[in-house]
Amino acid sequence: MMGMSATFRYYVCTDEVTLRYKHKGLRCYIREKLHKDPSNGDVFLFFSRDFRRVRLYYHYRNGEGIVAQKDIPGCTHAAFRTKI
Repeated sequence: MMGMSATFRYYVCTDEVTLRYKHKGLRCYIREKLHKDPSNGDVFLFFSRDFRRVRLYYHYRNGEGIVAQKDIPGCTHAAFRTKI
């Protein structure tokens, strides 16, 4: 289970992004496509095409992290179709 904290800003990417991207790929995607700075402490959520897998990218202190979750129970694509 992944929890969310009110101390971070969360951005949900509604475009299709290959989840094969790792640190460098997601960092470049955030800079070039989302026009955000990935090193400012925000959390970026990327979903698979069928919305059953999610990958979180975040930068903290002097490092960066990726958290991946597979097979999200009860998650349907309808909940994420609205652009934020």
